[in-house]
Amino acid sequence: MSYFAAGTRFCQAQRASAQPNGSPAPASLRVIIRTLPNSPLLRVCYESDKYGSVRFQIRNKRGSVLHDDVLRASRYAGTFDLAALPAGRYTVELPTPADHHEEAIRVGKPIPAAVALVAKEREPSPAIQ
Repeated sequence: MSYFAAGTRFCQAQRASAQPNGSPAPASLRVIIRTLPNSPLLRVCYESDKYGSVRFQIRNKRGSVLHDDVLRASRYAGTFDLAALPAGRYTVELPTPADHHEEAIRVGKPIPAAVALVAKEREPSPAIQ
């Protein structure tokens, strides 16, 4: 029996507030941010009624921008791999000129995993007659 150890980061999202000032979520920008279980992948979907593009930013806990991209579509669904980020708390922001959505996410430390490879026992060979 042999073992192979691997590490996988995971990501969790939780809505901090729909707006930085705590006001209700904008009706013209609808956002869904989901994480995949035990995975560093972040799934982002949005629809914007007013604008043809939305800025996508990831900030660390000090507010420094780690990722900044303009998604040039009024509807978007994409997956972002956060495996390169160190464990910690981050903020995902999707601002437009009139609306702003933000959510807090947490990237966890790698989770060790073990995979056991078991050799299948062979049937005895029939005697050659």
